[in-house]
Amino acid sequence: MQKIISHGFIALKPEKISELSLEAYGVLSMMVNDPQCDFITLQELCELSPKDSKSILKSILEELVNKNWVFETVDNKFMVNKEKMIMIGGDDIADCTKKGEM
Repeated sequence: MQKIISHGFIALKPEKISELSLEAYGVLSMMVNDPQCDFITLQELCELSPKDSKSILKSILEELVNKNWVFETVDNKFMVNKEKMIMIGGDDIADCTKKGEM
């Protein structure tokens, strides 16, 4: 019996999300594509991205929140604004799927 493994990712088109800095674009891409990085605290994000300082990541998250790409919950967790992702739809997001056999 063969198992089919499907790896999907969402590639954000930077030319369509020009309102974001390159750093914010990178963090948003990480949050969208890695389940560990969505609904996450600043401290948890720091642990997943050890090369970036806490102050830099905080600034990036503030940019994403201010531009409505990410929400901050009452318990200080950050989550992707999936409604906005759906609203911009196919024009601004390319949905890429790669299938392989195991």
